[in-house]
Amino acid sequence: MGIYEYYSNTMKGNIPLEEFEGLIPWAHDTLMTIVNGYVPYWKIPEVSFNDSRFNKAVCLQIEYLHAIGGVSALISGRSEIDITSIETSGFSLKYDTKTNFNSGTPVNTLAKNELIQVLRLLGLVGACL
Repeated sequence: MGIYEYYSNTMKGNIPLEEFEGLIPWAHDTLMTIVNGYVPYWKIPEVSFNDSRFNKAVCLQIEYLHAIGGVSALISGRSEIDITSIETSGFSLKYDTKTNFNSGTPVNTLAKNELIQVLRLLGLVGACL
């Protein structure tokens, strides 16, 4: 089963195929920044996002990137969900939102946790004492 089939059938996602495929390299690059922080450099060649065990992490990251504005948000560095205030006539609301970043790239916390879990199951991340 390919990653889009996993996404649409298992995760019940609804991003169109063309948009989904356009975000795959960005998701891989984003998740690789996490891998670089957790996996010893000599084990990094063992990590392949073509391995189906990484599908959930990749799909979660793609969903997140799509939700914040896709490739345009990545290139501009501005998330469409980082709104700090809303104003209409007679009404104003201000709040603080935070986009999670890893090495300057927006990261879905669930995708990061899923990725680390898979890396541990594969024996690529060791416990620190």
